[in-house]
Amino acid sequence: MCHTTRGWLPLIYRHTTANYPGDHRGNFACVRCHTSNSEVIPWRYAAYKPDCAGCHAGDYKPGEHKNASVSSLRNCSGSCHKPGPKHRVSDRDWD
Repeated sequence: MCHTTRGWLPLIYRHTTANYPGDHRGNFACVRCHTSNSEVIPWRYAAYKPDCAGCHAGDYKPGEHKNASVSSLRNCSGSCHKPGPKHRVSDRDWD
């Protein structure tokens, strides 16, 4: 469902596709990911799809990830963000 029968707003939608990992505990506007009038979201960094880096490669900070590259840490939840207790994808303030 996208909206109620009483009006266009508020938009209500639950992402159920396999490639959507959740909203990282945030409440984001649809246009943050849907940049065109399409349900298909273009990968910002297509070389890394379908992993986290497909959208977040630009957030990578080389100085904080010594001896690692975006490619080696492309699945953030399974690689670089698993070890630390305050640096996990599941943290409320992650995104």
